[in-house]
Amino acid sequence: MERGLIQQMKRLVGVMILTVIVLGALSANSPVISQITLQGRMPEDQYFRIEVSTEAENVNLTEARGSVVPVGRYQIFSNVGNARFKIEIRPGEDGSGTRFKLSLAPGTPHAPNLETEIPFTAGFAPYNEVRGNVEGTTIVSRSVGSRSPGEIGVQESGEIYAKIDNFDPNRFATGTYSAAIQFTVVTD
Repeated sequence: MERGLIQQMKRLVGVMILTVIVLGALSANSPVISQITLQGRMPEDQYFRIEVSTEAENVNLTEARGSVVPVGRYQIFSNVGNARFKIEIRPGEDGSGTRFKLSLAPGTPHAPNLETEIPFTAGFAPYNEVRGNVEGTTIVSRSVGSRSPGEIGVQESGEIYAKIDNFDPNRFATGTYSAAIQFTVVTD
């Protein structure tokens, strides 16, 4: 009986040694990956993004007089042929305002002789261009397309900003002012 047990133990040890040898040989000859192919598709061929700047949410207007306040950032992308777009900024929430202006919050008490609207200039500029090329007090627009003949697609990123006039703060009511602008992109 003891002899049978010893025989079984020898066979078990032999199988274990054989298994270790086979596994060792397999791991020593594992295949080397020399090329990986990644395939995919672009789900969108055109998009437009806009981000509102947190700096524009709580501006001290007295300190901002005569300076530029970042309002947001935009990005436009198209890999469609000779795509062309028209970007516009208009005053007012629905784009029907007559001029860009900051207005005192409705219902804010103030002396009758104080002004409640602060005019400003709105503009936008691609990051690779100087501010001031596309700005105004009413409608601001520009066309965006391929930069050179034979180039396919459009890609542009830039800044949206407001230039606050250098106003006399003593002429204006104290309180919270806000402005609405409409930023649109259409195919040109």
